[in-house]
Amino acid sequence: MKMDNSAINKAQETLEYLSQDPVARAKYEARLKYLSDYNTSMYTERQEGINEGIEKGKTEAKIQFAKKMRSEGFSPEIVMKITGLSSEELEKLS
Repeated sequence: MKMDNSAINKAQETLEYLSQDPVARAKYEARLKYLSDYNTSMYTERQEGINEGIEKGKTEAKIQFAKKMRSEGFSPEIVMKITGLSSEELEKLS
């Protein structure tokens, strides 16, 4: 039964073609695998970039908060305890 929809007709023609030619089918499957792998790697890289940006933002917020605390006279020990910054990181702010 033929459908009126041109997209369905095209898909059916492609399926018929691929099912008859093993080389074409192998190429088609290799292309699908490539596209799947590519999309997965792009998604993974994007997620890693987002996570890296979030971590960088958190660190920057801690540094700004530590600077403000130090300017308000908080002791280095209190600043380190609250922000989680190390003494080396805190010394770099001065």
